Amino acid sequence: MKDSIPEYKAIPGLMLKSYSLETDQSFFGGIYFWKNEKSAKDWFNPSWFARVKKKNGETEVPILPLAWMPKEKEFLIARESANYAKVFQIKLSESPKTSKEWEELTKSFQSQTGFLTIFSTKQETGETLFFTFWKDKPEEKKSEIQQKLTKGSILGVCELPIQLNNL
Repeated sequence: MKDSIPEYKAIPGLMLKSYSLETDQSFFGGIYFWKNEKSAKDWFNPSWFARVKKKNGETEVPILPLAWMPKEKEFLIARESANYAKVFQIKLSESPKTSKEWEELTKSFQSQTGFLTIFSTKQETGETLFFTFWKDKPEEKKSEIQQKLTKGSILGVCELPIQLNNL
């Protein structure tokens, strides 16, 4: 991973990358933030997929629009301290719709030890993906408000051994 840092630092339009490694070490990848969709698609082009397929086998790279995140500066500061990311998805109908619901959701996580920040993306299927960032491995306990707002499936917990910031 460290060997790839210069390559990723030079990518036009890449703002942030969190290298990720499943806690059982069966999967690795990254969580990327791009200035725009064009920059992401320029990087994840057919030659990139061919190179990755030859080296690691088939892969998928969903490019998802950002649905919500806290104030950018606060998010960036918190994310840089993260050692873990927990990803879960919920149905669009159960997703927070108002800023008050987003605030309730964020506050419910803030009471948990090690929570740093959260953002969400929308999938084409109509479901919402939530990425939560943690200082320490997240606990599995949920508060009452989290149970209400985060009905859905946990997609994984990843270690974040390296964080790259191109801002």
